[in-house]
Amino acid sequence: MQPLPAELGVLAALRGSQATSGMYIYPAPPGSQDQAARKEFEAKHEEWPILQMAYLADGGPMMPPAKFVQGLVHYVVISLLTAALVALAGRGLPKFGQRFLVVFLVSLIATLWSNGGDRIWWFHSWGYCLGNAAYYLVSGFLMAFVVASLVNAVCARLRLVKQVN
Repeated sequence: MQPLPAELGVLAALRGSQATSGMYIYPAPPGSQDQAARKEFEAKHEEWPILQMAYLADGGPMMPPAKFVQGLVHYVVISLLTAALVALAGRGLPKFGQRFLVVFLVSLIATLWSNGGDRIWWFHSWGYCLGNAAYYLVSGFLMAFVVASLVNAVCARLRLVKQVN
């Protein structure tokens, strides 16, 4: 990510426009089948800069505690879904290494899918996509380790319960 050139002018224009928080793109595709609007969109796409911007009109604190709670809930939900996937594979993944590899491969697929798509369809830079990919792959590695370990622990516990009964 790079600083916005002419930052103050851009910010003043955004504030003056009363734009609401959201995702913005330029040029925006026409919302109708009007051929003249479609041609104008295509001309802008070829001649003008292309922009995708996340905009938060009111700003806010850099790292509020609620953001960390949201992040934790997000990771827990993803990890539970991933653990469910591993559990569905059941006996097909009897060893820790196999479980780890499946979870990491799912992370790799998701990383390539999302970051590759961002590069292709949204014109995100290679540097930005590679930085995101590194973040997601490290997260995926950690999740693979935790999920494989937890599933191993649960399976071991179930075997003990079965032996006692």
